[in-house]
Amino acid sequence: MFMIDPIEKDKAIQARSMTPAARFHMGFELFEMVRNRMLAGIRARSPELSNDEVEIEFRRILKLQRQQQEKNIYRTVDSRSRCE
Repeated sequence: MFMIDPIEKDKAIQARSMTPAARFHMGFELFEMVRNRMLAGIRARSPELSNDEVEIEFRRILKLQRQQQEKNIYRTVDSRSRCE
């Protein structure tokens, strides 16, 4: 059994008490927060890009991530088996 971080446990308890609609809305807000951070990172790395070009780069990165996941490049690793 995995140990759950106390903060994660609190979040899980909070999420269980929410309606499905509220959880969906929370997921959308999380996506928007991550999206905004990614866009800011792209702008910081490439300040010469227009807003449209930043959006294109964002979509390119998401597409690459999706392709990597589909090819099983990443896999779940048991945290207890990490090399130190």
